[in-house]
Amino acid sequence: MNKKDAAAHIGIGVRTLERLIAKGEIAAFEVPGKTRSMIDLPESEVERVKNERAHPIQKARPAIAEPDATAQLARISPNTAISPASLTELGVVLRSALGASVAVPVHEKAILSISESAQFGLSRNELYEAIHTGKLKARKRRGWRIKRSDLDVFIRKL
Repeated sequence: MNKKDAAAHIGIGVRTLERLIAKGEIAAFEVPGKTRSMIDLPESEVERVKNERAHPIQKARPAIAEPDATAQLARISPNTAISPASLTELGVVLRSALGASVAVPVHEKAILSISESAQFGLSRNELYEAIHTGKLKARKRRGWRIKRSDLDVFIRKL
């Protein structure tokens, strides 16, 4: 059976059939032709693949180790005194359990965007003007990026 007929019989595309042959999932034979060689597929192989695709075998998925947030939360009992540090830790545990990324506070970042820099008491327009006049060092990478140390020096000079 040729590739086109076999692919139609199985219900897949010719390119998909070629990939299965290349992977070795289907036995195929090369038959010399008049001008070029042809691929011949035994009908038994085509039927086998068709039956496998009609009744796929479910592979067992490996168990994913989830972070045990309940064990970490169990350490905080209702009688525990809550401090800002424990609240921060609780937030980190909850975010990691939910799969969210942990945000770094702006005052701890080394490189800031314009909107983050504006939280230090300057307007965005003042920051843009300082950058364009050369009073504030900044780099253009997906928006302006300002080093925290350069921003601190600029604010002290004001």
